[in-house]
Amino acid sequence: MKSQFFVTFALLALAAVTRADDNVCDADDSGVERPCLDLDIDCIREYFLEHADCKAVDKARDTAIYDLDYVSVNMPLFNVSYEAYENTVIYVDADIVEFTVNDNKKLAVLTVEFESVTMNSNNATWRYFQTGKEPRDILTETLVVFPSVSMNIYISTETWDLAGKRPFTYVNADPLLEIEGECLDYEDEVLTPFFKEFFENLDDAAVEAWRYLGTPVGLQYVQENICDFGVEY
Repeated sequence: MKSQFFVTFALLALAAVTRADDNVCDADDSGVERPCLDLDIDCIREYFLEHADCKAVDKARDTAIYDLDYVSVNMPLFNVSYEAYENTVIYVDADIVEFTVNDNKKLAVLTVEFESVTMNSNNATWRYFQTGKEPRDILTETLVVFPSVSMNIYISTETWDLAGKRPFTYVNADPLLEIEGECLDYEDEVLTPFFKEFFENLDDAAVEAWRYLGTPVGLQYVQENICDFGVEY
């Protein structure tokens, strides 16, 4: 009788604990606020100026053209790396679609949608790594266009350190890629299968590339349009 009572009590206690933990895996939105209800950029800029150590910018720009001295991207899914100097970056439109602050988590999230992000370099090197062999370097001129990209820019509200967290980027459409170079041979027995796989899976390549491209593009947008933190990009 005692053993039956103990088993019953244990099961009831376990059920109670299980019910108490039902929400453990649910999203926790407690503490989330939207300081600027209509996502007005002037309101967001004022919020940054009040809370962060940054300088006001003259005017927000939907279209931007700027230079990146150096870009380095590793794409292990394709056994290739990409290094480019003297990059020109252009986007024709950028809209803020969300801005929230969570006091509980000490985190601000700025979400921006970019349209027609173009990156161009006349001095780019693709390095293809072969198993058991030396890598193949391919000197090229490279142009890539991302029709639509959404980016979450994370900022700690404890330090308001813009360089503290890497943005997370969603690639909303397959990119367009052009590669030219004197030594580029699409009939090469080694490079032909690589380029075939690469061009057939540009969506996967884009996801890997934006792990590296997100930081300079995000830094540029915030400092040119919201508030200048003096962080190099």
